[in-house]
Amino acid sequence: MSYLFDVGDETVWMPDLRLGALYAGMAETVGTALECPTGLIAIPGELYQIDVPAFEDFVRTVLAYREQRQDDLVDRLLDGVLPISVLMLERCGVSVEGRTERERRYLAEVSGMRLRLVAP
Repeated sequence: MSYLFDVGDETVWMPDLRLGALYAGMAETVGTALECPTGLIAIPGELYQIDVPAFEDFVRTVLAYREQRQDDLVDRLLDGVLPISVLMLERCGVSVEGRTERERRYLAEVSGMRLRLVAP
């Protein structure tokens, strides 16, 4: 069994159940803490529909908060959600550009992580 993260009829990520639950729960917690909707709309049956504009706002808000705080503990906490979110947003057809040198370095690190998001 897998979670499905879809944009329309296209699946952009299909993690196993535990990984999907971890990501969705962590993203929701980050969104609540930063008072920003995630753009991930839960559909019964381990399915999430991605509202791309809202998800883009979520990713940019998290990235900006990470930049603003410049705190190693904040970085570590957000690193559980942000790299996957950046890659999913790119799969949604939205490129994330850093607004500061630190953001650009971070996004280059994310790109270099070679994370593999399985999709059909």
